Amino acid sequence: MTRVDKDPRAWRPVLDGALAEQARESLEALSRELPPAVASHRDPFLADGLAGVALFFAYLSHVWPRAEYWELAQSLTERSVELLQEMELTPSLFGGFSGVVWTVEHLGSRAIASLEDDLAALDGMVEDWLASAVLPVNYDLSRGLIGMGVHALERLPRPAAQATIERVVHALGRMARQTERGVYWFSERHLSREVRFPRGHTNLGVAHGVPGLIAFLAGAVSAGIARVQAEALLRGAVAWLLAQRNPENGRFPAFIDAEGEPCFTPASWWCYGPPGIASALLLAAEVLGEEGWRRESCAIALKTVEDPIRPPTLPLGLCHGTAGLALIYQRFFQATGDSAFRDAACGCFARTLAQRQPTAGISGYRVWNNEPGVEPHWYNAPGWLEGAAGIGLALLSGLSSIEPAWDRLLLLSLRRDVSRPWGGVLEASPGQPGAHP
Repeated sequence: MTRVDKDPRAWRPVLDGALAEQARESLEALSRELPPAVASHRDPFLADGLAGVALFFAYLSHVWPRAEYWELAQSLTERSVELLQEMELTPSLFGGFSGVVWTVEHLGSRAIASLEDDLAALDGMVEDWLASAVLPVNYDLSRGLIGMGVHALERLPRPAAQATIERVVHALGRMARQTERGVYWFSERHLSREVRFPRGHTNLGVAHGVPGLIAFLAGAVSAGIARVQAEALLRGAVAWLLAQRNPENGRFPAFIDAEGEPCFTPASWWCYGPPGIASALLLAAEVLGEEGWRRESCAIALKTVEDPIRPPTLPLGLCHGTAGLALIYQRFFQATGDSAFRDAACGCFARTLAQRQPTAGISGYRVWNNEPGVEPHWYNAPGWLEGAAGIGLALLSGLSSIEPAWDRLLLLSLRRDVSRPWGGVLEASPGQPGAHP
């Protein structure tokens, strides 16, 4: 494994040569095929809807400065907010209005100016929900407390955002279960989609469990909000998580049932498995300056590089697919300079592009649905979490020197400056100085 010089100020693209050319060809096709795919789309949300596609075109406009890409990103965000008026609203990050607010905020002041009143009203709805919630509640990233906290981290330094983060941290503190090995959180059966656990379970995936909570608490500590309580919970949660590792093979369970029995799966993605766990530990280590945690996180991530998933057909998206893994390995490469992570990211991009079928799907990308209760089938998904827009964003991160700050939604990174609204991400005109993080 070779270490390369690391410039902490720059995002270093990993793709070159033939692989970079394949990625550019795929992105050109996505730029043509995504707009008609969502022309009549009425899902405004992040995971499967317009907000996620808007993120793709916003970043594309700063990598390839074409006015039509930025205009499309703006129109998609405006449509997202308009569509919210027509539906029953939930504060879910991935499938509710919190994710739409996050997206508009992330695009910067030029996108947000005319929508600020609408967004402030939605901030108030989050506050009302938190104020009236009867604990325990769902705490996960995709649709629970952590997702509301991530929404608020992006809206800082607004007072409403700070109040939301404080409420989330306090609620997590009240729901925490203290043990000699640290702190964990239990998912009650009525708050979970895991039907295999009739008495509830403890979840060890980033999307729905303790690792995501660790990364959010790192964000609260970094922002200096409810810091004493957030840091105590963070340290307890990291201690508990590391104690769950199997000492014989180093594996982490995906779940622990109500009787305390660990349940292992072969999952090795962002949502479940060692790559996502390693990423959460890396964030915690960087925020608190814990070199031991940093070494642990890198060791966990390197083990997934050395023992990769090898099925001939893999999911391709961000949540549980090769695009998400490529993003994780790039984050480790940026943080450590270890070329093993760069090579792993390139390998994941190669697998993604190799499975592309240009005559099918959206720019050759489809999603395989084999959920229980439905006939397995392929379908076209334009969205961000599993579909074409998310794959496109990952490919952009491999080609460009523009940091993929949108991965804060996946808790793979945190805002560096929370002293002003709009995050400073995409405020300037595409192609101009200051147009990227």
